[in-house]
Amino acid sequence: MATMLLGGLWHGAAWNFVLWGLLHGLLLIIHRSLKNVELVVRFFERLPKFAGICGWVITQYFIFMTWLVFRVEDTSMLIQSLKTYVGIGAHWNKEEMYEILPEIKYLTLTIGLLFFIGHFISWKVGGLKEWISRQNALIWGLIIGILLTLTFHLRPAETVDFIYFRF
Repeated sequence: MATMLLGGLWHGAAWNFVLWGLLHGLLLIIHRSLKNVELVVRFFERLPKFAGICGWVITQYFIFMTWLVFRVEDTSMLIQSLKTYVGIGAHWNKEEMYEILPEIKYLTLTIGLLFFIGHFISWKVGGLKEWISRQNALIWGLIIGILLTLTFHLRPAETVDFIYFRF
């Protein structure tokens, strides 16, 4: 716990960084405590793949939540953001969202499809890393070109200051 609190202080002297460290410390304590609960142990033994996926999803959920604490500086905005994140007072109107951000549905679909295709190919060829390592320079160039193109097209429209530069 102390290490995570110090990690929060290391990121900055603002309250949200300390709270971020505290939350990470608490989540680590909960994680280590759950590893000793018989019900959790049996769940992982009986359904290891499903339990692993569940564990990954739960971990990501809480990590993303702590990123809100890390990033949002205004207390009232943080409280509202956390409430919305957990579904309290959340406003879910897909049509309104699509009007505001029309490209998000296509971008999300594209990223999802690329993710699925990449994992499917990896599964079919016995591991994407192994397959790529066996390819010639032309394939390597094509892969690098595609990745650079995606990086260019998916970059933010405007430059955002890195969080550490805003002190």
